[in-house]
Amino acid sequence: IVDHLLLVAHPQVRDVGSWAGNVMIAKTHKDFPSDVCLLLTLLEAVVTVSDSKASRDVDILSFLRGDDLKLGEILSKVCIPLPKTSDVVDSFKIMRRHMNTHAEVNAGFRFRFKNDGITVDSLRMVVGNIAIGPLVCEKTAAAVAGKPLSLDSLKAARAILETEAVVEPPSVDDPPFVVGDADYRKGLADALLYKAWIGAMVKKLGASSVPSNELTAAQKYVRPASSGVQHYEVDPSTAPVGQPVTKVDGPAQATGEAPFTADKPLPQGACVGYLVLARKVGAIAAVHATAALAVGGVVGFVAADTVKAIGGDNTLHSTGGSKYTIFAEGTTVHVGQPIGMICATTFAAAEMAAKLVQVDYSTEVEAVTSISEAVERGHIVDGRTIHVPGHPSHHVALGSARTTTGAMTTTGQKHFYMEPQTTFAVPNGLGLTVTVASQSLNFSKDVLRKSLGLSADKLVVEMARVGGSYGGKMWMSQTAAAAAGVAALHFKRPVLVTLDRSVDMLSLGGRPACELEWSVSFDQDGALAKLTETVNADVGVYGDYAVGFSATSLNVYNVSWLSGGAHLKTNTVNTTSSLNSIMRAPGEFQGCLFVEAVIEQVARELGVDPTQVQEKNMEATVRPVWDKLKSSADYSSLRAAAEKFNSDNRWRKRGVYMMVADYHLGASEFYTGYQEKCLVKVENDGTVSLDHTGMENGQGINTKAAQAAAMRLSQLAKDFDLSLVSTVEPRSTSHYSWTMISPTWGSGTSEAVVQAVIDACDKIADALGPYKGKGTWKEVVAAAVAAGVDMSATGEHSRTQGNFGYHVYVGCCAVAEIDVLTGETQVLSVDVVHDSGKSLNPAVDIGQIEGCIVQALGFCLTEEQVKSKVDGRLVNCGTWDYKIPSGLDIPVKFSVTLPKSDNTSSGNVLSSKACGEPAYCVGGAVLFAVKDAIYAARKDRGVTGWFQLDCPASVGAVQKACRSSA
Repeated sequence: IVDHLLLVAHPQVRDVGSWAGNVMIAKTHKDFPSDVCLLLTLLEAVVTVSDSKASRDVDILSFLRGDDLKLGEILSKVCIPLPKTSDVVDSFKIMRRHMNTHAEVNAGFRFRFKNDGITVDSLRMVVGNIAIGPLVCEKTAAAVAGKPLSLDSLKAARAILETEAVVEPPSVDDPPFVVGDADYRKGLADALLYKAWIGAMVKKLGASSVPSNELTAAQKYVRPASSGVQHYEVDPSTAPVGQPVTKVDGPAQATGEAPFTADKPLPQGACVGYLVLARKVGAIAAVHATAALAVGGVVGFVAADTVKAIGGDNTLHSTGGSKYTIFAEGTTVHVGQPIGMICATTFAAAEMAAKLVQVDYSTEVEAVTSISEAVERGHIVDGRTIHVPGHPSHHVALGSARTTTGAMTTTGQKHFYMEPQTTFAVPNGLGLTVTVASQSLNFSKDVLRKSLGLSADKLVVEMARVGGSYGGKMWMSQTAAAAAGVAALHFKRPVLVTLDRSVDMLSLGGRPACELEWSVSFDQDGALAKLTETVNADVGVYGDYAVGFSATSLNVYNVSWLSGGAHLKTNTVNTTSSLNSIMRAPGEFQGCLFVEAVIEQVARELGVDPTQVQEKNMEATVRPVWDKLKSSADYSSLRAAAEKFNSDNRWRKRGVYMMVADYHLGASEFYTGYQEKCLVKVENDGTVSLDHTGMENGQGINTKAAQAAAMRLSQLAKDFDLSLVSTVEPRSTSHYSWTMISPTWGSGTSEAVVQAVIDACDKIADALGPYKGKGTWKEVVAAAVAAGVDMSATGEHSRTQGNFGYHVYVGCCAVAEIDVLTGETQVLSVDVVHDSGKSLNPAVDIGQIEGCIVQALGFCLTEEQVKSKVDGRLVNCGTWDYKIPSGLDIPVKFSVTLPKSDNTSSGNVLSSKACGEPAYCVGGAVLFAVKDAIYAARKDRGVTGWFQLDCPASVGAVQKACRSSA
């Protein structure tokens, strides 16, 4: 019982929550599968309802199903009968991730026995998320009363449960929460009865009472403590560059002392904005804000007409030819589109008032809710094709090749940055100062200038730090920024806009969902002869934020084999949903995942280990990383261990998969190199300030910049210390011209900023050269000050430096274990080999690499985006239903190796390579490791051959693929 209670929410919630609060949630929200109520129902608990005058006792089921509490009544007590010592009590909670998640299905069992200890006197079985409220399976229990604890009795119980466990629909139509697959939930009830029964047999009769390979049905996976190993070498000649220096912002961020945009104390007269979102798609007849404006603390309401009143342009000029607007004007184009914004003196007042704004629609538009529907209606807005000509003389003759087809779908992914979209706009007398969480200050300034009707000299845009972005704060940050600017100019007072998480997720998109179909021809050795891929990608209602998106590539696979050529096409399609955008490794990740799906299918069709097909088609340039990974992960031993485990266990299976990627920094058609600036100043006391154009998004760019300054300046005096260097905050367009400065994206900004810092420090070092050897660093500085030396300089990394980019090779080997009966997944280990050249900071780079893998793991296993079939809105627009990986979902063992290597490409920065995105491209190894385990489960049932597994491979999808009727 205690073990099950430890699965409720997470420690912080349990520390402040109560059993009574949980019970009241279940009473008022009938579809909530409460674990507390499940256990109380299982143990036949009685609750006490009290007011100031009297108390009454009610059994838990009657309480849940009865009338609401009267005014003044509270739950004051619960009485829980203890089970008998001879009882066997077991419970289960099947979740989409392993912590802080409500149950797909939960179940509790209490076996009570007659005096002989082996005859079932009674069974109490309670299942959650099957019916509305806990379902007590009385018919199933009656079927086994007086029966021996045997497999035959279990068979009889399951037959009755088949008719008793009827999945009821949710209590409301088109519910605002995710409804799990009914067949999966019904199957789970059966699977959990099977698990509990086998467990009871083992406890009462011993392990010999069931076949040895059935024992894993009764075993619950106990996750050991996570562990990690990092392997790298450092070059002392460039210290502190190349050293594993802790992020300079790390301690302040960990303690909450690092101020983000919304953390600043609001000045006198400031207000808070809360967006009013469209609930329907269609023509707006009227907007009624009277009730909202009557709420205490409300300052006012702004909308499209307000933009015109301040002399602005309601068009959000985020890309060329943009159709999107700050606020909906005349019609709404998707559910979640901002219609206006309430401003109030507190966030609570603004939120309350925003929910009171009523919108009337004269007509409604039928929503296009899926990619297939968009294609059927001809809503294809762009098509990009990669064509690699065939080489008929090469290797595989098309006439002798086998051809097969396959498909895969993905639901996309939310950026889920820690800090939601945030902007603070302050009128400054002449214009506006806007602090925005953005990846590009000059881009934000250009958008705001056009939308707010301000000249550039009257607009200052600033940024202190960004709490994560992953591409989501490039174009998508402009909605909150423009809304804040409009309100600040209209009310002539500071306005803070921080999007509530659900508002952020509903109004803005993420990584596009995709549907892939392919045809591949290959010979008996697995060499590819011809490949055709067609991807349809959902960019939302417009294509503004997903410009140039392509989700196809050959990755590391050698085109010289392809006698029939490769034809890779990406179509972008419009659906009635929020605008999707770039996200970490945009297109590159999907391209690597999709071509790997092809390779995996070829291997299964041939019945060989996937590594044989991979190596048959692999480019030579990536083989060093591949061979290093295969050796360091000990793939052959992992494969043998998985096969042994699978042969010994029927209900738990393990899979292994290796994957490698070639990430080409600079491959994008929009890549023009990185333009970055830096101003370095040595103060009179010897401290050093850096003001650079890179946006600190948590990726450690400030740390690497400080290391670069310390490396160069320490050559003037050996006692120069990294602690003397600090970064100027905030970044501001008032400090110097940001014209042509690159956005912070694509992984290359850090190294470009480092080069700009080195360039500036070289100039300072030249100026201080005559004083080198004058003693300590402070003495060198003092001598220069006395001589009137200018100890400041600007540095630059130009677009032409390294503008051809370079290749980053990375490999990943993943081991996963699945529960065949429930579909639950554990990632047992991940080994990564990442060619980082000479890492500028191994500690920071490894953190980025690990983050890539975990974020990709979420895409592959847990982060399913569920769209309403009625209006196309994102149903799981919050933490209740949208599940990024938790601390119990990361690999149990995590090894990262940075092999010794150099970046010798033209324009390289200290021989380093980027690390912010490449590892994402091999995160799909986790998906294919899970699929490898599913193959083992299917083999036990006599099912062979390739099958389609989509992303994410949720618990339901895994169990369904196993076809695991016990």
